[in-house]
Amino acid sequence: MRSVMIFIVSVFLSNATLAQEEHWQKTVLHFDIQEAELNGEDYSKLFLSQKTYLAFYKVDTDSVLLLSLVNRKDASQTWGRVYPHPVIFSNEMYDGFKSERTYYRWNYHNSFNENSGSALIELIKVPKPEGLFYVMKVFVHEFDLAVYKGYMNVEESDVVKVLDKGEETEK
Repeated sequence: MRSVMIFIVSVFLSNATLAQEEHWQKTVLHFDIQEAELNGEDYSKLFLSQKTYLAFYKVDTDSVLLLSLVNRKDASQTWGRVYPHPVIFSNEMYDGFKSERTYYRWNYHNSFNENSGSALIELIKVPKPEGLFYVMKVFVHEFDLAVYKGYMNVEESDVVKVLDKGEETEK
């Protein structure tokens, strides 16, 4: 009887382990970082050399939205859940183009030092002829202000707005 119980428990644990390994991550929006500034100092060369990018993503079928600042070179990231603020400003002008400005609260964790905290995020999206330009401002405790700029990477984004139809489609 004891060996049967051990067998059942081991089968259960192995199935639970397999189930845990089947999680998937769906990148909703992927933003390549072309310019990075921390407290007014330019870190663009460092971020470009480390192939750092920003991604909004979801895990499994959960509707929770997460944000990650990923450093490909070191395989490290700052990640966590984002909570959208109900305030969205549309049709404001940015650099001569209409834009959309949204705000989030981000509860983040660092994979490289196990620190965590909370930040306020302002995301400005600007449709330009070259693609969807963005400016992300991150107000954090350790840094007064981090600013990231660049373009959305369409190939890496699962949800793409079809501008001429005004609807979202999934790849």
